[in-house]
Amino acid sequence: SITVSLFFILFSKYLLNFLGISSGSFLIAGGILLFLISIEMLFGKPSRPAMRNVDYSSEEQEDVSVFPLAIPMLCGPGNIAALMMFSTSAWGDPKKMAILVIVSIIVFIIAMLVMFLSKLIESIIGITGISIIQRLIGLILSAMSVQFFKNGLVAIGLVK
Repeated sequence: SITVSLFFILFSKYLLNFLGISSGSFLIAGGILLFLISIEMLFGKPSRPAMRNVDYSSEEQEDVSVFPLAIPMLCGPGNIAALMMFSTSAWGDPKKMAILVIVSIIVFIIAMLVMFLSKLIESIIGITGISIIQRLIGLILSAMSVQFFKNGLVAIGLVK
């Protein structure tokens, strides 16, 4: 997961240039994607891969593309979009890039600790506490997504 994240931090600018995508366009698309993820978090409706004990049809169970097997959940589309957006805005500034890499590593360490201690955390704050935290983070993520969208509109010249 951290390797995939570091790849997108270090090479996202080249990837976007190769694909002919402006950073403004990517900020808008990433903002929309993050907004959709935040809506799921705010309303507490997990996406299909996150749902457990769901009886999919046999065709869906056999289809490998239903679950993201190649890239773990910690480095899914939302994380990749956020990392690419932050790294394109930090491009050319070694301090900002180093901070982005360090913060990414710290976030992965925190995520590892939270997953390791998940049963203990659940016993302390309960399902209701987890739901409250999920919704608060969803609200913060939705605000970030709107800011990314606005920054994208400014970058492509539609808004001053």
